[in-house]
Amino acid sequence: MKNILPLFILVISYSSILAQEETQDSTTLALVETMPFFEGCAHLEGQAKRNCSDEKVIGFIRENLRYPQLALEQGVRGRVIVSFKVNEKGTISDEKILRDIGADCGIEALRVLRAMPDWEPATKGGAQVSVKMALPIRFNLKEVDLSDEDSYRISWGDLYADKATKEALLSNSAEPIIVRDVFGNEFPLQRLDMQYTKGRKTTTIISVGDISEDMRKRLRKVKKGGTILFQAMIENNGQLLEIKRVFEVI
Repeated sequence: MKNILPLFILVISYSSILAQEETQDSTTLALVETMPFFEGCAHLEGQAKRNCSDEKVIGFIRENLRYPQLALEQGVRGRVIVSFKVNEKGTISDEKILRDIGADCGIEALRVLRAMPDWEPATKGGAQVSVKMALPIRFNLKEVDLSDEDSYRISWGDLYADKATKEALLSNSAEPIIVRDVFGNEFPLQRLDMQYTKGRKTTTIISVGDISEDMRKRLRKVKKGGTILFQAMIENNGQLLEIKRVFEVI
């Protein structure tokens, strides 16, 4: 029987980012032709690029946001809205809280916002322009079972979405695989398996605790359409758990 603990999990909801060009007259809404894109989607175009950007924003928030202790203690939940500017160079600035629910949730949302990498700037008339944007983040609470493997997640470098190019995989090959629970606690790896599948062929490589050189060699040979499955074994309260994450090669 599973032991259900009176603990809580962070649930993030994401709706379309709102943007407007920054003009001298702040009362004038100027539409941009292309809104900013989160990093890592430059190889795509059109709706595929927008979907990639949205997925990476969600992934970045999921990986980095921590439920404030005060909000946990007080059972605070709800939606925080933050605004920020992405200038013509893609740098984030002028971060503000538009809507707060208290208990340090707004502060945490700003912390994560300020930790974001540069974006690909918005464009208008073929030129890069500065825009103001708004991002809603929902904080919610629910009971969680820490004996359930779904209460943990694998993080790997700056791969926030579950789709990645071969180049992105290789650029993160020197980064460690990290397993965290829903509260951000990290667990050392007892074992790490990497399984690459393309068509009917599957290759499995086993390592003790980190990405091995054999795994890096395999990553250099991956092809578009393949999948990479990481299986990380951790121990928590004497129980061995196997945490999985799949990356699709695009």
